[in-house]
Amino acid sequence: MSIVSIPRVSDNYLIKVFVNDVLQHHEKYGLSNQTQTIICLAGINLTVSIQYNEENKENEILSDHNDLFISLKNSSSNSIQSIYFNDDTKQNSKFIYQRSQNSLIDTITINDQTKTEEIVLIHQQVHTELLRHTDMLTHSMNSESDIFPAHHDVLTKLEGLNANLIEKQHEHNRLLEQEKHVFLESNGEKHQTRLAELEDDFKNKRELLDNEYLGKDDALKIREQAVEDKDNINAQRSTRKSNSV
Repeated sequence: MSIVSIPRVSDNYLIKVFVNDVLQHHEKYGLSNQTQTIICLAGINLTVSIQYNEENKENEILSDHNDLFISLKNSSSNSIQSIYFNDDTKQNSKFIYQRSQNSLIDTITINDQTKTEEIVLIHQQVHTELLRHTDMLTHSMNSESDIFPAHHDVLTKLEGLNANLIEKQHEHNRLLEQEKHVFLESNGEKHQTRLAELEDDFKNKRELLDNEYLGKDDALKIREQAVEDKDNINAQRSTRKSNSV
């Protein structure tokens, strides 16, 4: 999984890139005609799909909430919380644009377990177009408001740096947790092996002592029996002598 930071863009441009640029030309990016764009708002998700129009010989855009979709398409607001592609033929590949809740730097999360070329192409297209839009916004400012884009650039760079530092810190913490898990797992196996060895050693010594005890006990019983037999013989002899006198 990789996470890329990107300056925020408006809802209408997100839809342009994800729907008009990529979804409507899904064949170019190795996506199936069943691919959908999922737009997540607060409390509702919009599903956008493509249907080929035989008469016009082109792909048409359809949505299960068409009025809301058209409103977002024409809006420069920031109502969209996340937007991503859904393709059942690529269950292990995810490409999600996620709005940040506490900064103007959003993220693109790419989770492509199969390392497909299509996801790389989609990433290049989406990332390039979104960055192009942020550049267009900056250059469209007139000379009287040059201070705003300058401040915006500084803030963007600072936010980007902060986002990268946070990502690196999260990655560092993840690696530490992974090393800790490996260490505990490795030492746990050593302890289990040592414990098993000690248990086997104790068992062997216990069996040895038991056998030794049983052997001595048998020897002692034999001696006791011999002494008892000898005493009986002596007693019988004494009885015969007494009777003869």
